[in-house]
Amino acid sequence: LFFALINSDRRGHAQALLQGIPDDVKNQPVFLRAAISLHFRRGDYPGAEGAINRLLTIIPNDLRTHLNRVDIW
Repeated sequence: LFFALINSDRRGHAQALLQGIPDDVKNQPVFLRAAISLHFRRGDYPGAEGAINRLLTIIPNDLRTHLNRVDIW
Protein backbone atom coordinates (compact mmCIF):
# COMPACT_ATOMS: atom_id res chain seq x y z
CA LEU A 1 0.00 0.00 0.00
CA PHE A 2 2.81 2.40 0.88
CA PHE A 3 4.57 1.91 -2.48
CA ALA A 4 1.25 2.34 -4.28
CA LEU A 5 0.83 5.75 -2.62
CA ILE A 6 4.37 6.73 -3.58
CA ASN A 7 3.82 5.78 -7.21
CA SER A 8 0.46 7.54 -7.45
CA ASP A 9 -0.44 11.19 -7.30
CA ARG A 10 -1.06 10.83 -3.55
CA ARG A 11 2.51 11.35 -2.41
CA GLY A 12 1.35 13.76 0.27
CA HIS A 13 -0.52 10.90 1.91
CA ALA A 14 2.57 8.71 1.62
CA GLN A 15 4.67 11.44 3.29
CA ALA A 16 2.16 11.72 6.14
CA LEU A 17 2.15 7.94 6.55
CA LEU A 18 5.95 7.82 6.59
CA GLN A 19 6.14 10.54 9.23
CA GLY A 20 3.69 8.61 11.43
CA ILE A 21 5.74 5.42 11.47
CA PRO A 22 7.82 4.89 14.64
CA ASP A 23 11.56 5.50 14.16
CA ASP A 24 12.58 1.90 14.88
CA VAL A 25 10.29 0.73 12.06
CA LYS A 26 11.06 3.68 9.77
CA ASN A 27 14.78 2.84 9.89
CA GLN A 28 14.32 -0.70 8.56
CA PRO A 29 15.73 -1.20 5.05
CA VAL A 30 12.37 -1.65 3.32
CA PHE A 31 11.06 1.65 4.70
CA LEU A 32 14.33 3.46 4.02
CA ARG A 33 14.10 2.34 0.38
CA ALA A 34 10.51 3.57 0.28
CA ALA A 35 11.60 6.90 1.78
CA ILE A 36 14.34 7.25 -0.84
CA SER A 37 11.82 6.66 -3.61
CA LEU A 38 9.31 9.07 -2.08
CA HIS A 39 11.88 11.83 -1.60
CA PHE A 40 13.11 11.45 -5.19
CA ARG A 41 9.58 11.64 -6.57
CA ARG A 42 8.85 14.73 -4.48
CA GLY A 43 12.11 16.39 -5.56
CA ASP A 44 13.40 16.37 -1.98
CA TYR A 45 16.99 15.43 -2.74
CA PRO A 46 18.38 16.32 0.72
CA GLY A 47 15.73 14.03 2.25
CA ALA A 48 16.68 11.27 -0.18
CA GLU A 49 20.35 11.70 0.65
CA GLY A 50 19.62 11.40 4.37
CA ALA A 51 17.70 8.16 3.84
CA ILE A 52 20.48 6.87 1.56
CA ASN A 53 23.09 7.58 4.23
CA ARG A 54 21.02 5.81 6.91
CA LEU A 55 20.52 2.78 4.66
CA LEU A 56 24.22 2.60 3.81
CA THR A 57 25.08 2.48 7.52
CA ILE A 58 22.91 -0.65 7.76
CA ILE A 59 23.86 -2.23 4.41
CA PRO A 60 27.17 -0.63 3.33
CA ASN A 61 27.57 -2.70 0.15
CA ASP A 62 24.06 -2.18 -1.24
CA LEU A 63 24.63 -1.43 -4.93
CA ARG A 64 21.12 -0.08 -5.54
CA THR A 65 21.56 2.48 -2.78
CA HIS A 66 24.97 3.55 -4.09
CA LEU A 67 23.37 4.02 -7.52
CA ASN A 68 20.65 6.14 -5.91
CA ARG A 69 23.40 8.30 -4.45
CA VAL A 70 24.86 8.76 -7.93
CA ASP A 71 21.42 9.97 -9.11
CA ILE A 72 21.63 12.83 -6.60
CA TRP A 73 25.00 14.01 -7.87
